[in-house]
Amino acid sequence: MTEAPNPARMTHDPVAGLEGIVAATTKLSDVDGQNGVLILQGKKIDDLAGKVPFETAVRHLWQNVQAPESSALKAAFGQARLTAFAVIPVLESASAKLTVYERMQLGLAALVLSGDMPDAIAISGALPVFLAASHRIAKGLDPIAPDSSLETATDLLRMLT
Repeated sequence: MTEAPNPARMTHDPVAGLEGIVAATTKLSDVDGQNGVLILQGKKIDDLAGKVPFETAVRHLWQNVQAPESSALKAAFGQARLTAFAVIPVLESASAKLTVYERMQLGLAALVLSGDMPDAIAISGALPVFLAASHRIAKGLDPIAPDSSLETATDLLRMLT
């Protein structure tokens, strides 16, 4: 039988926590939490977020994995959003007690990765659809089908509202 933790022995000293412990190493990003700096593939997040389309940011992140050009990503993500929308009935039939994030997890679990497109594109294209649909379902609204001709961020906002 496991002994219950003794509150008298617990410390709230942050130095006793994970300070200085490296949890993982990556070539993709660098985090300087002390100075509030996040670098992704050599660029500050401030130079990407809100300044370039989602597809361009993804292209930057995926530059070492033979990602398609941004214009090809727009079309690929558009197709992935349409494919993901076929899963929405699963989300609608789930328990009303699910949170938006739990409903998104359900969508990802139900998403068929068929090999017709790379898994990274299928999943990246599906997430905006599952987020918007899950949000709308939680509000008692019907999900809105994606428009594959739009950029991902534009379509996400349209599907949300």
